[in-house]
Amino acid sequence: MDIKNFLSRVEELLERDPGSLHAADRLDEIEEWDSLAVVGFLGMVDKHYHVTLDPEKVVNCQTVQNLSELVNTDPT
Repeated sequence: MDIKNFLSRVEELLERDPGSLHAADRLDEIEEWDSLAVVGFLGMVDKHYHVTLDPEKVVNCQTVQNLSELVNTDPT
């Protein structure tokens, strides 16, 4: 998965300006990252990457990079 494409999709989900997110950004410092964003993220990942994630694993992620790694490695 291309990280730039992934960041773009997350920015769109969170209604943020293009280029405003970086892989190292902490999720707890992103104002738009809340429980609704988690649900939206699960749907986005399913739709665009054909991966079904465990919501608990998403909630446990600390950075945008962690989310990307989860999408790339989660077998479920």
